[in-house]
Amino acid sequence: MERARRQARKHRGKPLWYEDESEIHLLPVLGAGYGTRGEPLVVWTPGQDVKEHLFLAANWWTGRVHYRFYPQRRSEQYADFERKLAQQEGQVRVGLDNCNIHYQKAAQEPVPGVERLFLPSYAWWLQPLEKLFDWLKGQLTNVEAKDIKERKEQVRALLKQLQSHPRKVLKLLGNQDALEDRSLALSRRSLR
Repeated sequence: MERARRQARKHRGKPLWYEDESEIHLLPVLGAGYGTRGEPLVVWTPGQDVKEHLFLAANWWTGRVHYRFYPQRRSEQYADFERKLAQQEGQVRVGLDNCNIHYQKAAQEPVPGVERLFLPSYAWWLQPLEKLFDWLKGQLTNVEAKDIKERKEQVRALLKQLQSHPRKVLKLLGNQDALEDRSLALSRRSLR
C-alpha cells in the first residue's frame, strides 16, 4: 500500500483510490445539543428506521470523490460501483478493507482497468475513508429528515460540497503530502 501511495505521489502508474461503504440511516444520530436551559432538545424522528448504502471512493492524491447509493450492500453492487469508477477514471488502483462483499463471487470477477489492493485485516485505521465517513455522519448528527429520499439529498449536498473542495477531502484523508504539494503548485502559479 505504501508503494502505491509513493507511485501516486510521483504520478506514475495508476492513481490510488480508497473505497469503502457505509449505511445512511433515516433516523438521525443523536448527539449533545444546546437549547434553552431546562428545555429538552427535541429532534423529530419518524417511527421505523430505513437505510441506504453509500459506496464512496476518494482519490488519495487529488481529493476527487465518487459515490453511489444502493438499496443493499452486496458484491453485485460493489462490482457495479467499481466498473463505474473505472469507466469514469480509466486505470485505477483501489484500496479496500476486508469486508466480505469484496470476496464474494460477483466481486471477484476482474474489472478491466482496476487493480485491487487489500488492507490488512482488522486495520480500520489504515482506511482513510473512515475519517471522511466520521465527518459526514457528524454533519448529520441531530439533523432530521422526513424520509430516506430527503436524507439522501442531505448526504448528496454534503458530498457535492466535498467534490468542490478537494483540499478538504485531502485533509480528511490525512494526506499532508498532497496538501503541501498543492500549496507549492499554487504558490508557483501565483509567481508567474
